Parts: sequence; C-alpha cells; structure tokens
Amino acid sequence: MELEAIRLAETGDLARGLEIINKAIEIAPARPSLYNNRAHIYQFLRKFDAALEDVQKAISLCSDDHKKTLCLAHCQRGVLYRRSGKLDEAKADFEVTARMGNQFGKSQLVELNPYAALCNQMLKQVMDTLK
Repeated sequence: MELEAIRLAETGDLARGLEIINKAIEIAPARPSLYNNRAHIYQFLRKFDAALEDVQKAISLCSDDHKKTLCLAHCQRGVLYRRSGKLDEAKADFEVTARMGNQFGKSQLVELNPYAALCNQMLKQVMDTLK
C-alpha cells in the first residue's frame, strides 16, 4: 500500500495517494515511514502543519531498525523548519542528517552557514571572471 501511495503522489494523484496511505496507517500505525511519506504528500498539498506533525511522529517511532526513515524524516523536518524561518531548528536537523551521511543535509548546512555562503559567492565571482 505504501509504495502505491507514493507512486500515486509522484504522478500527481495526491488525493488518492493520501487516501491509501491513511488506510496503511490504520493497518500499521507504528510504521514510521508511513508518517514520513504522508508528510511528503501534505507538503505537496501545502498543509505544512500537518506535514510537521507527521514528521515528528515518524521521528518518535524510529528505532535503530529505521535509520533511513529517521534520516529522511530529520531532513524533511529541516526543510519544513527552514521554510518557516526556524533556521536554528533546521540547522540542528540537517546536522543530524549530515552525520548520517546525507548529502542534501550537508549541502543545506553549507547554505545555512553565512560564512560558507559568502565564501561560495566570492569563489563564484572569481571563477566567473576567469572564464
């Protein structure tokens, strides 16, 4: 069911994807990936508060057996926090994902670091003048 919901959401049928993932949650309410994936659907539907609730739930349900889901949920929560201007919280989540080896989390940390951003901007200017 979970994969079907993801497939439907990826093809734009968000309502049907949400319906199916809700049924999956009824069947397996302790499965963290279901909440993380429903949070993605909520983001596409621009229901950011619901997405944040689901990501929090996914994180709370994760154990050592769910490292991938834990990493993805922290990444998604970081995006939600960044979107809402909670940059310290976003940075904390991206630090967790970076320590887990997530490249997106690492890149977000660089973007959130004002010194790194300034350095990247200066490097880009130098490279542009050398062309």
